[in-house]
Amino acid sequence: MILAFLISNFDLNKKLFQRFSYVEKQISSFNKRINQLKFYKNKFSTFSNDTLTICILALRVEFQKEVPDDPLTTGDGTFDTTSSGIKGTFDYKPPYDSSYFSSILEFSKNYFLSATYHRIKFKYSISPIVKVPHKIRYYGDLGFFAQGITSFFRDAIRSADQVGIFSNTNLAYCNPQPNELIFRRIVIFYAGSAYQTDVNGDTPYDLPALTIFAGALDYYLGQPYIVVNNGNDTIYDATLIPQTLRQDGLNIGLQGTAVHELNHLIFFVDDLYDYSGLGTGAGYFDLMAVGGYGGDIDNIPEGYLPTLPGAYTKIYMDSILNLICPSCQRIIMPNEITKIQPSKNEQTFNILPSSFYPQFYKIEFDNKEYLLIEFRKREKVEDKKVNFIYNSDSSLIFGIYDEEWDYALPGEGILIWHVDRNIIDSLGPDFQSNRPMGVVLIEADGVPDFQYFIKFPEGWKGSKYDPFYKGNRDRIDDYTYPSIKSNENKLTSFEIYDISSVSNIMSFKVKNEKLSKIYFGNENYKFQRQFFNLKDSLIIALFDGHIDTIDENTNSVRIYSELYLFKKNGQSYYNQPLIKTFIQFRDFTFYPYLFKYPPIIEDFDNNGTYEVYLAGTDGNLYSFLITSSFSNNWTKNVNFPIRSCLRKLKNYILFGTDEGKLILFNPINQTIYKSVYLNFPISTCFLIKNDIIYLQGIDGTFYIIDSELNILKSKELEILPNPIEIIPIVLKDRIFTATNNYLWILDKNLDVLNQVRLKNKPIALSYFQNGILVITNDGIYKYDFNGALMGFINEKTAFALSSDTNIIFNSFIFNYSKGFNEVYPIIRDSIFAYSDIKNNIYFWSLTSNNPLFYSFLNYNEISDFPTVKRINILVYPNPINRNQKFTVRFYADEIKNYKMRIFDFSGRIVLEREFEVKLKGINEITIDNNLKSGAYIVDVEGQKTKFYVK
Repeated sequence: MILAFLISNFDLNKKLFQRFSYVEKQISSFNKRINQLKFYKNKFSTFSNDTLTICILALRVEFQKEVPDDPLTTGDGTFDTTSSGIKGTFDYKPPYDSSYFSSILEFSKNYFLSATYHRIKFKYSISPIVKVPHKIRYYGDLGFFAQGITSFFRDAIRSADQVGIFSNTNLAYCNPQPNELIFRRIVIFYAGSAYQTDVNGDTPYDLPALTIFAGALDYYLGQPYIVVNNGNDTIYDATLIPQTLRQDGLNIGLQGTAVHELNHLIFFVDDLYDYSGLGTGAGYFDLMAVGGYGGDIDNIPEGYLPTLPGAYTKIYMDSILNLICPSCQRIIMPNEITKIQPSKNEQTFNILPSSFYPQFYKIEFDNKEYLLIEFRKREKVEDKKVNFIYNSDSSLIFGIYDEEWDYALPGEGILIWHVDRNIIDSLGPDFQSNRPMGVVLIEADGVPDFQYFIKFPEGWKGSKYDPFYKGNRDRIDDYTYPSIKSNENKLTSFEIYDISSVSNIMSFKVKNEKLSKIYFGNENYKFQRQFFNLKDSLIIALFDGHIDTIDENTNSVRIYSELYLFKKNGQSYYNQPLIKTFIQFRDFTFYPYLFKYPPIIEDFDNNGTYEVYLAGTDGNLYSFLITSSFSNNWTKNVNFPIRSCLRKLKNYILFGTDEGKLILFNPINQTIYKSVYLNFPISTCFLIKNDIIYLQGIDGTFYIIDSELNILKSKELEILPNPIEIIPIVLKDRIFTATNNYLWILDKNLDVLNQVRLKNKPIALSYFQNGILVITNDGIYKYDFNGALMGFINEKTAFALSSDTNIIFNSFIFNYSKGFNEVYPIIRDSIFAYSDIKNNIYFWSLTSNNPLFYSFLNYNEISDFPTVKRINILVYPNPINRNQKFTVRFYADEIKNYKMRIFDFSGRIVLEREFEVKLKGINEITIDNNLKSGAYIVDVEGQKTKFYVK
């Protein structure tokens, strides 16, 4: 069914999408009351011919003319035969005559030839114009939406029948020739525009573009068919398409809507978007999602470049063809879908782009749940452009050269579709309204835009990070995010990995080895993660890891975790170690660990006894009392894995789940107080300051949320190719956060004060008295509070440790030169932790040179925001080598455009540049050096200094 057009305003676009999806949901519920296929099953079963011909009979239907013109409809009820604009451009509006509608069907014919790999034939016939007995408004009243459009269907068929259009003579073109099988389909082109594209809401009586099946006819007309041609022919269905989708300043190609609706009519394919309006399903990656709006590229408007059906839709189309005509040539031959069998041995597969070749792979979890793998590529001829086929005077579009229908795809590479027939069969046409959807395109970037319409435009068409390929995400298994666990979260044990770069042929590897060991490094018992937290004089340490599986056939896993409690000086609590051991047995694991973040220690009931709270990937919240031992308090299951940290917010515990909910939990009565849905798995930690929540989403969006979980502000900072987990920092009037490529400095309104390009992917942020620390795999980068780089601390220099002794909580000498006031080495299997002056604890591996984890214990407010001293202008390096870039650092008193000039020693200006300063204080600008050897003077608004070029 047709969707709302992608317009610039996201909120309005989303509102329209939900509104029109609701309308489609209403007509679909009636359409599906009767199984449409029962009218066509084995229709050609007695024939031995091997090719089916689809013949489209196109009716052109006008309404009674509006005199005067009705302002609540588009047009006057008759076809607009005027033209305007320049031929050969997308702004040209042709006359809506028989040639125009023939071009729409010629375009559709060429599209379906490509979509079916030229294994089905198509032809069409255009009828003379007929008139229905009423004006548009009669059929378009939204209050009787489905009834009105069904009545129009009936009147259009009857009007055509009255003038003999369905007679054998007039249908001769669609009658079978010798050795030809004809499957007749009816399209009704009607005068006016579509209800869906009335973005201004000023023509509410326009009719929608949609396909009507027998169920709606039966419900509203009393019988599931219309008899024509003196009782010799029966019509069960038809597609209704307006003359144009141009209105309210929009220019949407009718071609995309035509092929989308014809796929409903010919192959009875369901939509892949959510009728409840929450998600587009697959974006541009499938015609039956919003691929009918393909375009929005190279100045091509949407709708002129519809993308091809995806793997699930194409295979479904083939199954319908086989149902109608078992002896006909298949769209996809059985040997063109390779079933990958489980094997412990590595298997390598090559794959051609399904955009041009019928090649697919299938991995079955069981007989109803499986993966489909295809390779989609935008171009057949690598020239980075698409060429349209026009008629002789370039007034009408007939198709696309080189069959490059996928040119508008937002990305190329391996697509992995997760199909669950259990959901599809149980929910019928609403199967995409479920979460998970019945057909899910697994988005390689881990951000489920298609299921939740999170971002714009990724939630509409998709992004280049959705396919899998080398250089993006190139593997997926049970433990990656996203994963290929079943929809019941059971392990599948499949690994798809070593996915190649995009080329004419791609490759990937698959293996399926049931887990006999779950470990990292060696086969011995080994703790995987270590976490620590402080409360008053207490330190609590959590060691989390796996042991062997118990049963290789069922993959039952034993998870082993230990909780320790010590005093801050390293002494045991109550003069003995306080230890709690978790051993979890279950049939499957969500993640290869039970706990991701440290426990918290609180006294919510103010009875003088501390409680310990932990959140597990088993979906449980655990509570223990600290007495002379860890005594069980309660356990509460919230149904979804908890991978976020726990934080106290007023008298509640704040955490997030994999379902995407941020939850306030009452620990006194063990109930959920409030929750808010953020549409992405909440797997990171958040900052709470003055009862305000600051959260960096893994999708690149930053949120400010109040203590009642109302979203105060949000801002998309960066579209992330892979999720990243960062805890933000708030100091006075500034917010510091990071994404894959940038350090962000924001104000309280989330306006960007500075965006600093990072050299390495950040792991975490911290701060010190003079600035921000960005923790990376290769060390710590120091920035001042304005974002100017102050220096770099190499990993070995920063920690100056080499011991791998298995000791816990021994004292360690404070290293004054590095600025750390207390260090608690917590060493186990070469892992240690230390705290800085603000009680932030860091965790590091001594052997791998990679940080394993980093966690804030608490934030102590800096009493006074550090004032940035005014500096003299500086050039570095100085002197500069020939052709070496150099940086000019200067002080900005105000936000404005600054002018920089460079003089040689004769006083001649050799370089002049004007640039915008967005942040008061220290700023830097990098210059490409094309200067000759010699001495120079740089001047930025009166700030001057000398520098030299060797």
